[in-house]
Amino acid sequence: MDKTKFEKLIKQILERNPKLTKEDLLLLIERKKKEIGSGYLTDMGALFLVASELDVELKDVKEVRLKEIRDGLNGINVIAYFLTASPTREYKDKMGKRGRYRTLYVFEENIIRVILWNNASIYIDRLNPKPGEKLLLKNCSVKKGRSGSLELHLDEKGEITLLDDPNKEGLKYLDKITKEIRDITHEGVLVVVRGNVTSDVKVISYTNKEGKQSKALSFYLADIKDHTKKSRVIIWNIKDESMKNLIKGKQIRIVGLVPKRNKYNVLELHGEEEVISIELLRDANLDVSIKDYVLLSLGKKIEEGKEVKIKGLLIDPNTLHTYITTFYGRNVINRIANCNPGDILRLKANNVKMERGKLFVKNGLADVVRKGGKEILDKFSLKIMEIKGKSFAILEALTLSKCKIEEIRTRKGSIVKKATVLIGDDTGEAKITAWGDSTLLLENVMPGERVVIYGGVAQFLPYLEERIVEIKDFTQIRKM
Repeated sequence: MDKTKFEKLIKQILERNPKLTKEDLLLLIERKKKEIGSGYLTDMGALFLVASELDVELKDVKEVRLKEIRDGLNGINVIAYFLTASPTREYKDKMGKRGRYRTLYVFEENIIRVILWNNASIYIDRLNPKPGEKLLLKNCSVKKGRSGSLELHLDEKGEITLLDDPNKEGLKYLDKITKEIRDITHEGVLVVVRGNVTSDVKVISYTNKEGKQSKALSFYLADIKDHTKKSRVIIWNIKDESMKNLIKGKQIRIVGLVPKRNKYNVLELHGEEEVISIELLRDANLDVSIKDYVLLSLGKKIEEGKEVKIKGLLIDPNTLHTYITTFYGRNVINRIANCNPGDILRLKANNVKMERGKLFVKNGLADVVRKGGKEILDKFSLKIMEIKGKSFAILEALTLSKCKIEEIRTRKGSIVKKATVLIGDDTGEAKITAWGDSTLLLENVMPGERVVIYGGVAQFLPYLEERIVEIKDFTQIRKM
């Protein structure tokens, strides 16, 4: 947070409310944060809400993110990402005066409708933004729409500008809000959806609302994983019948469709050519030789001479069976090096070997879907007192001791290092242990650090009434 701006805005509110002390104002800000809920509002966002309630229009406007907007805010600058926009339309107010408006859709973690009034509608034509490009919407107000959802409103006093997005955050958020066919269960809300085109594209002629002849495209879009789940897509008022990306066998993403039920109560996806945009993702690979696995953990890179390998844990999302997996070859290792737990790894079956229940992957990685398996990953999260039997697990805990290093003599007479750290959460305590090279993961751990252990071997020892989590070469530890 920009403390200088925050203090300037505090000063403005106090000048307009001389009976209010700074301590009282800060208390109002804290109360507002608690009222809205933990994690939903920054100090700056709460300050703007309090200012609105005190009827103070702040001159030095703070840029806020979409998740911070609240009903009643006025004169704010909002950072968001462009999704799509409808054509400009005319309206007539109660006094008979004519005007123009345009509906814009922006997003970050969710999609928000923006109404551009009169001359404000020209900014989209001037900027011609693409889905995922970063925008700054200046001097907005926030209201509740007819459906009860929050909307942004922007008139002639406002402005829209493009912002630089060097890390392509907009495209990352676009991936997050993109839905699969199986996830679309309700009608009426504009969506971004991806799927495989599994039918030929048909051209339909019809008479539009203005009584003119027009054309539409109709085709079926199937879920990428479950090809039995399909939705009919209808794109109205088309001018370009070719629409080159709409070819059977292609995997596409469509921005700007609205789910609607037909007369048989079946959900369809409807859109207009002027509103939607289509992105070709890849050729749809319906071959069963491609199998998806969810990454549970990924160990450190191991170099043995010219050979490089990484061990990890993969989850079969259909059975929840977990495989210890070894990745070979620099090409594959370079591609998975930045992967995170919860990513989906798409493996080519003919490049994957299975021996004694373990997987060995060399040049068999077809694709990576970022965070696509988070729901599967959640099934492996445990609290300490939930550890029963022996299983691969994810644990979030606080370290309670320094790392204790011992040298243990094995039965064969060799000396092996052993590391032990005590951890705890709100249910109990456990020991994490590591042997040999894996001790490196624990040596720098200090008391009071919050850590997440991915792919630890969690075990309950009933004869000792003790729970332990063993660190292996496929285990991953992250400090929070």
